[in-house]
Amino acid sequence: MIDLKNTYVVIRTQEERKNILKEAEKQRFQDIRPFTSSISLPYILQFKPDYFIDVFRISSEINFIDYKCYEASELIREKELTAREFIEEFYKISVNCKCLQCKKCKLGKDNTKCKRSLCISSNWKNNVDELIEIISDMIIEEKEIKRIENFIQNSHKTLDKDIVNALEIIIKRLKEK
Repeated sequence: MIDLKNTYVVIRTQEERKNILKEAEKQRFQDIRPFTSSISLPYILQFKPDYFIDVFRISSEINFIDYKCYEASELIREKELTAREFIEEFYKISVNCKCLQCKKCKLGKDNTKCKRSLCISSNWKNNVDELIEIISDMIIEEKEIKRIENFIQNSHKTLDKDIVNALEIIIKRLKEK
């Protein structure tokens, strides 16, 4: 999930509302559930830098200059993986592990929030959510790379929203490395 500060999020379903507000609480935003439950869907949540949240109807005129705008469905992804997806991705990591590049490894202690090497199963206790998030991100990254490869191979097609999003993710990842 992205940092919600300075963003607008379009909420279209009660499930999206629940999941976005749950994430907002984790990021220390003020709880606004009483307000949002009384407003008819769809609506827009504005996540301000001071950790307050405003609510707008879709028909409102909003200044998007300093804020990014997302559909809630873009931001919410199932964190839970199937056992097969997890094992396949974890296997890819372990096969390529040389035990010498832990500083570069996404599961290495230098790159995890818990500051433990998550490639060691004894470190999974109390860190399962972080491990699933890392593996999920890696799977999503692979899918985005494949999408761009397909675009390059079929460059005669016009750009669609998924391709633009994939390019943005890859550019962001490249900047982080």
